[in-house]
Amino acid sequence: MKKDVVVAVVVKGKEVLLIRRVSKEPGLDWCFPGGTVEQGEDITTAAIREVFEETNCKIKPLAKLGEKIHPMYPHINLIYWHCDYVDGEARVVEPTKHEAVVWKSFNDAANLIERDFEFAEQLFKVLV
Repeated sequence: MKKDVVVAVVVKGKEVLLIRRVSKEPGLDWCFPGGTVEQGEDITTAAIREVFEETNCKIKPLAKLGEKIHPMYPHINLIYWHCDYVDGEARVVEPTKHEAVVWKSFNDAANLIERDFEFAEQLFKVLV
């Protein structure tokens, strides 16, 4: 059975929200916040919950950017959402999972994220 995972591309002005994982999965040191969609939960509610749980930031999901099957785990369906930052100080909420939560320029984010960047890159081209 496929598992849906929301990936939130949270934008504030000309910056995007990134997290740095403690567990370094190959190619996934820095990434966008997100996580598993719980049973009975819609995708936008999952995005709001996951971003707050991971970063302390409140967001507003705006539009689906796209989706794809995880390149290493074929049972995971990644769903990318463009989200606006609303409120909250970005910080590490789960230190056992994340070592940093930061705002980065689009260019810096592009240099840090090693994979799963194609949907965000399309968005950045429109926003810049």
